[in-house]
Amino acid sequence: MQGYDQVPGEQYLFRHSDGTYVFTKEMSKAVFRPIQKTVTEKFTDLCDREITSADIVGNGPIYDTSSTISYYAGLPIDPKDINTRGLVYIGGKKVDGIESKLGFYINFDGQYHFGEGNPPTPFNAFGGLGPLIVKDYRPSTKFPRPVIFNDVNVYDKNVESSPPPKQTGDPYPEQEDNLLRRSSATISSYSAGQGIMAIGTSSATGLLHVLIREEGVSYGSETRSAIEHFRQLQCDNAVFLDGSTSITCRTKLKYYAEPDKRKNNSIEIGFKIS
Repeated sequence: MQGYDQVPGEQYLFRHSDGTYVFTKEMSKAVFRPIQKTVTEKFTDLCDREITSADIVGNGPIYDTSSTISYYAGLPIDPKDINTRGLVYIGGKKVDGIESKLGFYINFDGQYHFGEGNPPTPFNAFGGLGPLIVKDYRPSTKFPRPVIFNDVNVYDKNVESSPPPKQTGDPYPEQEDNLLRRSSATISSYSAGQGIMAIGTSSATGLLHVLIREEGVSYGSETRSAIEHFRQLQCDNAVFLDGSTSITCRTKLKYYAEPDKRKNNSIEIGFKIS
């Protein structure tokens, strides 16, 4: 992959000059599965346990916790006190989460599926994710494909000026095919310079990519956004998971990003790819 150097000792991990790590594996050989911690475990305990049967493990969707005492005391939090924003399925069984009709999902049932809302016919799935690039977003529209997301709508120069194009939300039907980027209220958190935990696939190359960049680390002025990376990797689907100090990435060799102490006690859901 041009611009990405293989990390010494790693079979599937590459590093861009801006500091972003990219886990890359053939989609046909990459099995995605959510993982879930027990009552007494820290999230890194779960990662250490699951990596024995995986090539990479990482953190899952955004969540809330009702156990503020345990959170601020730095104690492991019971999963029943954690509310994952989005449905989580393992092997076709719902194990956690609440519905998120405005979120996006990734579902693996032998093939990878991405879309808006709750995952339909889920097998191994996360809901409640943020969109970066989604090929089949609202297929009844005339949006150019794949649909790329932004903090505001972006149109080409040929867009009609009347009515004035909407800056957020769905564009007017007559302006749909002029849309370059669709607005998303969550996308601004994944601008250049921020931490990244995101998963994308490319139908052109047949590859799955996981982007990882640790929060709070300075990578210099050439830091690229997640979307820029995924576009270079020819991805037509990409979604992001929880970021900030939740970002966790472990391979068989080592950790490349670890959660802070409080998040380590409160993250319940993660994923593995084997």
